[in-house]
Amino acid sequence: MKKNNTGLFWITLAVLLIFPLLSFAGEKGENTPAFYYTIKKGDTLWDLSRRFYNSSWEWPGLWSINQQLTNPHWLYPGNKIRIYLKKTLTQPSRPSEKPPIIVTPKILPTLYYPEMDGISFIRQRPIPSLGRVIKGEHDQVMITENELVYIEVTGSTPMEEGQKYLVFSTEPIFYSQGVKDGEDRIQGILHQIKSLATVLENHGTYVKARIINNFRYTESKDRVMAYEKKETHVKIHPRSENIQGRLIRSENNNRLLGNNAIAFINLGETSNIHQGQIYNVLKRHAPAGRSLKVTIRPSIIGKIIVLHTEKRTSTVMVLSNRREISPHAFIGQADNISVFQSSRDM
Repeated sequence: MKKNNTGLFWITLAVLLIFPLLSFAGEKGENTPAFYYTIKKGDTLWDLSRRFYNSSWEWPGLWSINQQLTNPHWLYPGNKIRIYLKKTLTQPSRPSEKPPIIVTPKILPTLYYPEMDGISFIRQRPIPSLGRVIKGEHDQVMITENELVYIEVTGSTPMEEGQKYLVFSTEPIFYSQGVKDGEDRIQGILHQIKSLATVLENHGTYVKARIINNFRYTESKDRVMAYEKKETHVKIHPRSENIQGRLIRSENNNRLLGNNAIAFINLGETSNIHQGQIYNVLKRHAPAGRSLKVTIRPSIIGKIIVLHTEKRTSTVMVLSNRREISPHAFIGQADNISVFQSSRDM
């Protein structure tokens, strides 16, 4: 009796273990046992056919019995396919010339930067303003978040109630367009975003507004421009090769830049610079002593990511730095020696 009970126990256990894997097709009267297999990363119909049917060339039949697979080249981890427990499969009704391969959707990494609406930028000409800040409600010198402000309408476009506008200031700056000091020295206009305001009341020649997001203190004589919401998730994209440029200055004109500092570079859309690209910040090593003929490759001292682009300039953020970065630092590749022709760091 004990032997019979032991044998019955093992038979029952085997049935319980195998039964969840087996099912019957039940389609068109076919009772061939089958089970469902979950696709894993790296799986292909070609490999699964060889695994379950001892022949990779059975993959068209495996594709044929899984009608949910519209394309044999598109398999996604986590999806399930049906595997019939038979040595060979019927002739496929959906032949293909090439064996299938797994295709994993490409997911681009992103950088989340919640202050995108407050990104300042450099443009060759100032943006025409729609209005000018007259004063704060309590005549305060520095107007901050949730405070009321009066704005004179100076543009031809009326400022409408309920609409949002950016408050900004302008400042002329001079910078070198090339990598050498003084090379193609040009003037740009720094547009520094101060705050985001929404219009509460329109009185014709002026409006009453509230500061709803403060990036810097708003002051009288600041200007107003139209507002367009910017995406806070910046997708990382491959950088352009052979880039040769340098930093212009930091957003707040700091002498040294650390992590998360905002700055500007003298490269823009015309140089194939795009949002989400990451570039190296480099330091040149000047020759010393008698080793004047020895060329030392520049060192990577940090990395920046492009947040906003104009035609000739871009706004960037310091992602990392091995040492503090100074304005006018070089941007490029460590093996591109030709970028270092300036006497500034010699």
